[in-house]
Formats: sequence, structure tokens, C-alpha cells
Amino acid sequence: MAKNDIYLIDGIIDERVNRAFPSSDRGEVFELFSAEQILKDYTLSTEDLLSCSVDGQNDGGIDFIFIFLNGALVQNIEDISIPKRNALLEIYIITCKHSDSFKMAALDAMIPTLSELLDFSKANFDGTYNELIIHKRNILYEIYKKTAAALSEVKINVLYACRGEENNEIGDEILARGSQIKSLIEGFFSDSTVIIDFIGRGKLLTLYRNQPKFDLNLKLSKTFSCDNCYVGLAFITDFFSLITDEKGKLRYYLFDSNVRDFMGKNRVTIDILDSLESKEHIDFWLLNNGITILVDGAISIGDTINLKNIQIINGLQTSYAIYHYLSTHKSDNDNRKVLIRIIESKDGEIRDNIIRATNNQTAIGLASLHATDKIQRDIENILSQHNLYYGRKENYYTNLGIPKEDIITPIELAKVFATLVLKLPQRAVSLKTQFMNIPDEYAAVFNPDIDINIWPQLVYLSRSVTKFLHSVRGEFDKQTKFYSNIKPLTLFLSVALLFRSYSFTVKDIIKLNVNDIENHCYDFVWQFILDNVNSDNIVSLSSKTIVVDLCDMFAQKYEISDLDSVKKAKNVLLYDKIYELDDNFIANVKALIPINTKRASGDLKRKISRELSCDPQKVWQAFSVIFHMAG
Repeated sequence: MAKNDIYLIDGIIDERVNRAFPSSDRGEVFELFSAEQILKDYTLSTEDLLSCSVDGQNDGGIDFIFIFLNGALVQNIEDISIPKRNALLEIYIITCKHSDSFKMAALDAMIPTLSELLDFSKANFDGTYNELIIHKRNILYEIYKKTAAALSEVKINVLYACRGEENNEIGDEILARGSQIKSLIEGFFSDSTVIIDFIGRGKLLTLYRNQPKFDLNLKLSKTFSCDNCYVGLAFITDFFSLITDEKGKLRYYLFDSNVRDFMGKNRVTIDILDSLESKEHIDFWLLNNGITILVDGAISIGDTINLKNIQIINGLQTSYAIYHYLSTHKSDNDNRKVLIRIIESKDGEIRDNIIRATNNQTAIGLASLHATDKIQRDIENILSQHNLYYGRKENYYTNLGIPKEDIITPIELAKVFATLVLKLPQRAVSLKTQFMNIPDEYAAVFNPDIDINIWPQLVYLSRSVTKFLHSVRGEFDKQTKFYSNIKPLTLFLSVALLFRSYSFTVKDIIKLNVNDIENHCYDFVWQFILDNVNSDNIVSLSSKTIVVDLCDMFAQKYEISDLDSVKKAKNVLLYDKIYELDDNFIANVKALIPINTKRASGDLKRKISRELSCDPQKVWQAFSVIFHMAG
């Protein structure tokens, strides 16, 4: 193995530390980098990766726990519906150390933790574990219990990542301890696949350099073509080859533009699997709507179509069903076919319209569908004029080779907008992507009537305060959520100090000089925070009462006017509970909406919720789907 690999890894880590991505702590940066590479095939966002971190005090020697059910990341048990059969449960337990060699202590720390957490007969633990790790254990327990009758396979991966060499520096004792952990886990899960792997600098670099393949070939028969767009039939075995890699793993990245989940939250996937497993002599394509593929270019060579920059934008459930069926049946002699539509277009707006049009017939995730909104394209355009990359479509820029730390996500922008424009720094602390599923909340942030020049300024301010906090972290060094907790208040008070008022406007924000804040505000604000906030009560900064009190104290100290702008700021980002809506519920709500109703109303929401005996918020979220698609 090349001795200089460690310098390449350190260079990548140093670059991310300098950008405080996700923090200025070298260990935390290495942890996120390692998890990002290990789970690269799942195309997870940075927010997804960080949400699975259990690192911190009482972490039991574990840094990340990822749970996937049928390829979908599970964050909360309420967010999923349990498959009736053919459920694949995958668990990744990862420990990361910035050390330059593999240490026995890292494995020794995990053994008592795994002995307790994977023993589902235990309700109480001898060890002390933080809330994050207990939450993940409870999710795993609930999923395992609820999928008991449907589980076809359980895969448990325990991975140890560091900057050491895999080949020369893993001693026999460490390998033996790994085998001990493998035997321990197999004792809890019968008929499971348990993998223990050591990820050193060589593997990390290989994963880092490994780029997804978007240019692939597909065989089609019975083809109709027009302007390099094709409609034809493909054998399901040939389509399986398109969507899987050399190891037979699903190419998740081919579905980035698709707005649905793999989970099959209704009976669609089950019905498709039924038709695949049926013994009736009816070809599959006659029973299925097929697949839509969007490409930059398509060239026909005989019966093979060479596809450039593939994105499968419709037919995700069908694709998953074919993948799962052929993965388990291993048949090369299946002559059934699937209908394929191939659409060629390089125009971004046209591509977005096609994505929206092909995904508006069933319940969808609006957070993904919003990627095609005009306001999102406008934000991307204005940021690109400032050489900034806006990730309105998840993984789009990542797949083009742009480092994750250079990409601005919608949730990052939303948090800064909530902090400065809505004057809700406390709400920015806990804001999650799900807010985009609520029409009023989404419209409150991504408002097309707001001056478009606010967005690059918010990015500059966000990066400026992150850079400052990177330099002064100090006593908060061990706080894993330091930036998300303290960044909103720090930025809000700094801007208020510059204007000596809490009632600054969008125009004020656009006109301000970021250098003025850096030179004249941050130091005073940070000293105030050090005097009034410590590492024990940093989590309280999500409380409006606490934040208003701190703003009041700051106003008295520095003669800041208009405290009422903070006190009376309307919490338009109110809802935290997000319901998963199936097709039947959407249809039931739609049936109760009077004909020619143009917009949702509170009275209609309450009336329908009484009629269906459900939470009004669930009806309101159904409205967001129905009226958004109608628009």
C-alpha cells in the first residue's frame, strides 16, 4: 500500500476542517468523511449522515448507527410502513478513529455495548448510554419485531475506520477480536449475514475516488423512436443489469431525481412483486406502467441504446420490485419484459417539468418535488452567478464531483432565513427538511416575492459565522451539535449589533457588509455568549423564552432597539409532526373537497378531519399534496 496515502487523506480532512465541515474538530470531520465514503452507494445527504451520529458522551464506543429497510434509511419508526414480505434489514454500526493505526481499545469498547443493545430481551442496561444510541436501539428493536414475519434477510455490518493501513497494521489479536464480535452478533440474529470490516486510508481513498456511472447501455426491442427519444421493451434481466453494479448492488444514485421513496408505503410495490412472482402467462409489461428514463443523450447502436447521464424519474417502485425479485430468484432465463420510455433533454427547466409531470399521479414527498419549483431554480441561478452551488436536487452536484462542503443545501438556507428574516433563531436550531412538506411553512421561507439577492447574502453570512465559530469553539469543543445550536443566535445578535436594532429588514441584510460584522460584531457577541451560555445549557437555545431573555439582556448591554421584533415574531415554522400519507388517505381527502375549490382553508381542514376522525394536521398535509399538484 502506498505510504503517501495518509497525506492525501489528511489533505482532504484539513480542507474540511478549514471550512468547518461539519465542524472544526478533526475527529468529527474524519468521522463524517468516513461515514460518507462507507455509505456512498446510498446517496445520503449530509443531514442524513449527521442524524445517524450517536457520538458523544456515553456512546458505548460507537459513532454511527444506520438502519435501512429495503434500501431506505429509517430515522423514526413512525415514518415507515412495514412491508408484508421480502423485507431486507441492513444495519451499519461504525466506529471512527482519527488515529494512524488500528487499536484494540476501539473494538474492546464496542463489545459490552453490542452485548447489551443487541440483546432484545433486555429492557434495562448495565452500561450508561446516551439518548441518541438508545433511540437507535429502540428503532432497531421495533423494526425487527414488526418485520419478523416479512424478513427475508438481515445484514449487520460492523465497521472500524481509521487512517491506518488495512494490510500491514491489523494484528492477529485485532482480527481475532473482530471475529469475536462477529460470533457475538450471530448469536443474537440467526440466519443473518454479519460483516466485520476494517476501513483504512487505502479503502477510504478508493471509495472517495469511486465515481458513480451515469453512462450505461440498455438493450431494447420493439422500439419506436422520435428525436432521439425512445419507447420500447427491455427484458427485466437487462433492466436489472442497468440498475445494478458489478457486485449486484442497486445503483441508488440513478434515482436521485425521483420524488418517491423505495419503501412502498402503499400496496404498489407488493402488487408489482405479486405480478413478478405470478405463474400466469401474462407478460410483465402488460401489467405495469413501466419506467421513464431521462438522459442527456441517447444513441442507438443496433438493439442497444447508449444512455448518457441517466436519471430514472418514474417507475421507482417497479425498479425496486424487479431488483428485489431478481436478486432473490437469480434467473437469467426470465423472458418477461418491462416498458421503457427514454427522453433526451439537456434543458434544465424542461427536465424539471418532465420530472414533475411524470410524478404527479400519486402521493409524493413535497420536499423532493419542490426541487422543480421556479423559486428553487431561481435560487440556484442567483447563487451560480456568485460561483455558489445550490443543491436543490439532492446529490446533483455531488455526482458532478463538487465536494459536499461546497454545496449549499435548502435546509442550510432555510435556517439562516429563519434566523435573520423571520427572526426565529430558536426555531432554526431544530428545523429539519420536513418543514418543506407543509405548504405554509415552505411558502414562508421560499417566498418568490422576497428580493432574490437575499440568498447569496445569506450564504455569505452563514459561512462567515461558521468560520468565526470555528476559531473560537473553545469550551464547547466536545459538543457534537455545537454549530446547529449556537450558530443561529450568534448570527442574529451580530446582525442586530451592526444595526443596533432587531427590526432590520431584507433590504438591510442585502446591503450590509459582511466584513463589518466580522470586524466589529462577532467578538462582542461571542463574549456575551460565553458569559451567559455554557456547554451544559447550549441545547436550551431552541427555546423561545430563553432566546428572548438573552436578546433582552443583549439589548440592555449594547442598546439594541425593537426587542418586540423578537418577542412578537410569528412562528410560521410551527409543525414538527409529519405524517406519511398513502394513496387511500389522499383519495379520501380529495373526495371530500368541494368541486372548484381553489385553495385550502382552516374551516375545510377541520371539517374533513372530523369526517375522517383524524388529526387536522394530517389533513392539512394532504391538502399540500392535492393543491400543489393541481397548481
